Amino acid sequence: MNVSDLSLKDLSYVLAIARHQSFSLAALDCAVSQPALSKQIKHLELQLQVKLFERTKRHVALTAAGIRFVEQASTVLDEAEKLLAFSAHHEHPLSGPFRLGAIASVCPYLLPYFVGGLKTAFPDLQLMVIEGFTEDLVSALRQGKLDAVIAAPTFDQNALAEIPLFFEPFLLANRKPDPLTPVSAPALESAEPMIDVTDIDTTRLLLLADGHCLKDQTLALCALPHQETNLNVKATSLETLLQMSAGGLGMAIIPELAKPVGSRLNETLQFFRFRNPTHGRTVALYYRQTYPQRQSIQELAQYIHQQLPPTVQRL
Repeated sequence: MNVSDLSLKDLSYVLAIARHQSFSLAALDCAVSQPALSKQIKHLELQLQVKLFERTKRHVALTAAGIRFVEQASTVLDEAEKLLAFSAHHEHPLSGPFRLGAIASVCPYLLPYFVGGLKTAFPDLQLMVIEGFTEDLVSALRQGKLDAVIAAPTFDQNALAEIPLFFEPFLLANRKPDPLTPVSAPALESAEPMIDVTDIDTTRLLLLADGHCLKDQTLALCALPHQETNLNVKATSLETLLQMSAGGLGMAIIPELAKPVGSRLNETLQFFRFRNPTHGRTVALYYRQTYPQRQSIQELAQYIHQQLPPTVQRL
């Protein structure tokens, strides 16, 4: 088999099957019929004289050779993107389509500070924002479905590059009439009451649902085993956590940017700062190390830095 006989479309088909573990789903993803996709993969395997997939009626899995092929194919397709980058868009950073992922506990609080001005600063940019869980966003980033992801460093960063954006402290939200402990009760008179982690009644700690990295960070901060609280309610958003806290159902640890501003929740909730200033999280911008338009990533990170509020620490 000659190099000229191998097409990028073949590589994209293989990656799609590996990603979905299904020929039918891969065919939908690639906008081809399943018989055509299967025929092309069989032809490729015949040319390579290597079996890439183990197939049954209900199961598709990569062979050992297939795993190595997929790794190399991913690199080849990333390099192919660099060739496409020699276009007009490459000459002008942050122009053309750009797919940005952001974790759910950051997205609604950070984006208002910079998204509105991006169109003015970069008029040719076509921004698409995808909100989701860390695991899903990082997977999409590795597969080339996203150009960059804003997340906390709670995952394996292999083959990914990182640009730290900011550090934000954690706060504890609790209904105002409820003192935390006899020691911390006098702090309720203060504008910014201070507490220690040991002041928290962990049996009343509200948590986000599984999939949110902030849930794991909260459990780690309080030195609790996974899901070790007495509450059965799991919230899907920080807004829900705050509403539950305001209703007296428990207390919640939230990042600084999620603290409501000009909200009626402030009439009901008291926010406590931790005496230890390291109790918080770092948020960074991630992209593939092989990403062809690094200047765009750097421009985006720099722009976000410039728009950050004073309540977080720029990194």
